[in-house]
Amino acid sequence: MAGGSDDAQEAPVDHVPQRRLGRRPTINLDMIVGAARALPPQDLSIRAVAAALGVDRKSVHYYVKDRAGLQELVAIDVFEAQIRGWDIPRDADWRELLRAVAYAMRSTLSAVGSLLTYTDIQAFAGIDGLRATEDMLQRLIAAGFTVEEAGLAYKFVSDL
Repeated sequence: MAGGSDDAQEAPVDHVPQRRLGRRPTINLDMIVGAARALPPQDLSIRAVAAALGVDRKSVHYYVKDRAGLQELVAIDVFEAQIRGWDIPRDADWRELLRAVAYAMRSTLSAVGSLLTYTDIQAFAGIDGLRATEDMLQRLIAAGFTVEEAGLAYKFVSDL
C-alpha cells in the first residue's frame, strides 16, 4: 500500500455520536402519564401521547408496550390521586367510617371511569391504597371489630 495510502484515506467526517442504549433522556414516565391524562379517553394512544410530547413513538414505547398499558397507567394514576384526596373523618364511628369509605371508593371508581374496562382493579393496590386500607382496618379494630370482622367489613364495602 505504499504510495496509495494517502489516496485510500477517507476525508474526515463530522463526528456523529453513536446512540447509546438505555433510557431515552427526552421524556420520562411522569411526562407520559401527564400527557395521556390530558387526552380524552377515546383519543388515548401511543401516537397521540408521542405527538403531545413532541417525540417519536419509539420514545413512548420505551416506557409503555401498547395502548392497554398506557390506559392502565392513566387509570392507576387517577385512582391513586383520588385515594390521596380521600377525606375520611377521624372521629367517625364505625358506621360513618364504612359509609365514608364506600362513598370515597365510589367517587374514585367514577373518576377512573371508562378506563376500568381496560384495567384489572386489583392492580390499584399502590402504597396510598394500602395506607387507606390499613387505616380503615385499624379504626374498625379500635371500634371493637375482630381482625376477621374488620377484614370482612372492608371486603364487603369494597365489593359494593
